[in-house]
Amino acid sequence: MQLWRLSSARHAHDFSGAYGLLHPGRWNTPGRPITYCSTVPSLTALEKRVHVTDPSLLPPLLLVEYSVPTFHIGSASVLPLITGLPWAAQ
Repeated sequence: MQLWRLSSARHAHDFSGAYGLLHPGRWNTPGRPITYCSTVPSLTALEKRVHVTDPSLLPPLLLVEYSVPTFHIGSASVLPLITGLPWAAQ
């Protein structure tokens, strides 16, 4: 499976999910490692753009492609329930 993400050159190969340990995101609460990726480049760009008021303020980014063996992809039925997010209570 091909995955894509926009990243600084410094973090292009970092899949540790360390950012999620300190910061909340759209799909994670702090303390949960996460690396956000998309299945197509256009969605990767859109996800970055919707969270930025002025794109000229973004640092230089690389569009990075990853090949992930399918056996690393989990089923949604076995993922833990994420609680503590504003939309989770709705």
